[in-house]
Amino acid sequence: MLESGPDSVPENEQHSVICAWCDRPIREGKSGLISHGICLTCLGDKFSYAIENVALLNREVADLLPYGFIRLDEQGVVLEYNTSESALSGLPRGGVVGRNFFRSVAPCTCVKQFEGKVQEMIASGKAGRDHIQFLFKFPGRVTMVDLAMTYDPIRHEVILLVRKIQEQGSRSGKG
Repeated sequence: MLESGPDSVPENEQHSVICAWCDRPIREGKSGLISHGICLTCLGDKFSYAIENVALLNREVADLLPYGFIRLDEQGVVLEYNTSESALSGLPRGGVVGRNFFRSVAPCTCVKQFEGKVQEMIASGKAGRDHIQFLFKFPGRVTMVDLAMTYDPIRHEVILLVRKIQEQGSRSGKG
């Protein structure tokens, strides 16, 4: 279910795990390392266990999440895009993966409030988490979302978790 490999945090390193959505501790650790997971409360009823590291989710598990999941590399290129995010945005996974999220998928995110926060997390070189509300401008509508963003300095990846708050019809343009 969860991937492991040479860049994952070893089990004997008792790191802390914090929920990417609500910032609640999932597991306390003593090493000073932090990873971001999702607690049972924030996961909904499809899961019977907390996710301890969102950066290690494979496509199958990401597709079970009740909200959007987007994995980016440090340059903003989309590495993973789940079915919930595809339904929310109206953009098919195949048309998004491999493209720059900020420049070509969702150019409305090229602002300090969004891309700027991601770049600050990356520049820190430390595991980071932020939470914002953001107005996405999709073709024919605008959608206010609740967005959690995390950075994993070991994998050099950013994870975006996206929940729709409200949608309105609009004449706005792309992304």
